[in-house]
Amino acid sequence: AWWLFLSSLKNELFPTHKIKISKFKSLRPAHVISYSHAKQDTCLCSHCENVKLMAAAFIPHLLDKSSVFDFMNKLSCDKLNYQCSIGKCQKCRDVPSTIDSLLNPDSGENPVKFMRWEKIDFFYERVNVSGHTLDEMILKFEPDFSAYKLHYFIQIEQKSFLKEDIDTLGDNEAIIICDFAERFTTRARREIQSSYFGKKQISLFTVKLYIGSNDYSYVIASDEKNQSKFTVYAYLDRIIEIAKDLNPILTHVKVYSDGCAGQFKNRFMMFNLLHAPNDFGVTLEWNFFGTGHG
Repeated sequence: AWWLFLSSLKNELFPTHKIKISKFKSLRPAHVISYSHAKQDTCLCSHCENVKLMAAAFIPHLLDKSSVFDFMNKLSCDKLNYQCSIGKCQKCRDVPSTIDSLLNPDSGENPVKFMRWEKIDFFYERVNVSGHTLDEMILKFEPDFSAYKLHYFIQIEQKSFLKEDIDTLGDNEAIIICDFAERFTTRARREIQSSYFGKKQISLFTVKLYIGSNDYSYVIASDEKNQSKFTVYAYLDRIIEIAKDLNPILTHVKVYSDGCAGQFKNRFMMFNLLHAPNDFGVTLEWNFFGTGHG
């Protein structure tokens, strides 16, 4: 914020004053939260975030200044319409032309830079991307935005489907929404040095269970750190046992999870669906959330 102030506002508001960073921080209004105290958003979808970061590069060049959200809404007449989401709508299928109409006429050759999440040496990092003009940026943005529209449509439709499933749940049915949480690191209030540098971790399997008009929350804590198809089967067995205790006439369970191939979306779990009546005493139906939105 201080560097932004120096580059854009200081010369205009305080041309003859020297304002050091300590003074700038001391004058921070009470309602402005410092970066270190701001809420951290984690586990965001990389597909959505990369498109939003690219869209932010257009904002300074728009005729009518607007937010990233408003700008992206102008590029699609209805993001909840299937024809719009697959690029078949006649009104909004030509994304480059729509963007051109929103930009300043003489901004096509302006250099732009933006940030993007990319995988570098097995880790994802947010990197700066530069060396593009605004016209080149439009061509680069168009395929990513087209894919984003379908991605957004799918995850909204899935949320609606889940809500409808919960509202119309039968007397002999249950819904399980499950996922692994980040491994929990155990700590003691008083620790020796060796213990401090050698923490023990436990796996957390989180579950939301819907039966009738009631819902229940569970967390299975386990010393088994392997989060795989084998542990999913064991945890699911325990949750279905609890569900059958809560509803003795239970015969069908609908499971919702993300599409992690190592845990849920694999041939072994599909094989378990066939044997669910023998193993669990109920029939199973498995639904997967959209990529990045589990």
